[in-house]
Amino acid sequence: MQRFLSIQKYVLIAVITFVLVFFTLLIIDCRNHPGEIRSVLGYIPMTVVSGSMSPQLETGDLIIVKKIKPEKIKNEDIISFSNEDNLTITHRVIEITRESNGLLKILTKGDANDEADNCEINKKNLIGVLNLRIPFGGYFVKFMASWRGFAIILVIPIFIAISGELREILSDESKKQKTLNLESGRK
Repeated sequence: MQRFLSIQKYVLIAVITFVLVFFTLLIIDCRNHPGEIRSVLGYIPMTVVSGSMSPQLETGDLIIVKKIKPEKIKNEDIISFSNEDNLTITHRVIEITRESNGLLKILTKGDANDEADNCEINKKNLIGVLNLRIPFGGYFVKFMASWRGFAIILVIPIFIAISGELREILSDESKKQKTLNLESGRK
């Protein structure tokens, strides 16, 4: 049982380390390429910055958008796209029509908005469809992007894990020394 708990502890540490390293590399990549939308295995993390999709999406939520072909979009999907000012918008699809030339015309609207968007969506400006929402996760990512957040979220847990291991090693050495002292005292 003790060995199982020890293995479980190492697996947990490995998973946490992997997640933290992944987010760290993603944040560094985003800092090195500001203004670009970066994808990881076809998934794009973004932070909601307005209340136009409230209550479905709230300001500060982290959303994961999956790249998709325009032909696969359905009514009621929540999609992200860039408008003519190159701003990223995430709104709900309210209408899809096929033009005579075969192109799709997608009409969107924010759930909290009164009017539909006045923006044409095509293959060039479509980013993807909402795949996952993590409430308040955007605040966490923003915090992680700061040096203080990086230190608190990555460095401190690694320090705690290493110090715990050192404490365990020193404790084992201390037990071995006591055992040796007892054995030598009996002779």
